[in-house]
Amino acid sequence: MGGSYGGYAAMRGVTRDGERFRCAISINGVSDLVKLNQYDRAFLFGKRSTAWLKKRAYDFAAVSPIHDAAKASTPMLVIYGKKDLRVPVDQSRDFANALEKAGKSVRYVELPKADHGLTRWEDRQSTLTEVEAFLAKYNPAN
Repeated sequence: MGGSYGGYAAMRGVTRDGERFRCAISINGVSDLVKLNQYDRAFLFGKRSTAWLKKRAYDFAAVSPIHDAAKASTPMLVIYGKKDLRVPVDQSRDFANALEKAGKSVRYVELPKADHGLTRWEDRQSTLTEVEAFLAKYNPAN
């Protein structure tokens, strides 16, 4: 489970090494690095950092979970705050839709007033309620 970059890591884990996990949860995660880089030219603190990242992940599309959704092999909970100004909604919506289209197990939840950091108590509570129900179903404690 993770948010923002951690949400990307959860998505990437499910599409790359899904057999290692019982389930995964992404909150305001990035699924398409190409689109995010086009959306936000200051992505990862500007051109210098983007150049540094390009040396390590020279092909953003190749490491973008959106392109490998059909390879997902474990259930996924995708949560997105509609007031997120950092990561556009299509990053979560498109990924959830791609999972669904591929016949994968996905639950997609949009929180209408939530921002990138889930700063409102109500949004944190809703997120934790969704997470608890999802984990009870796919990763029970007993």
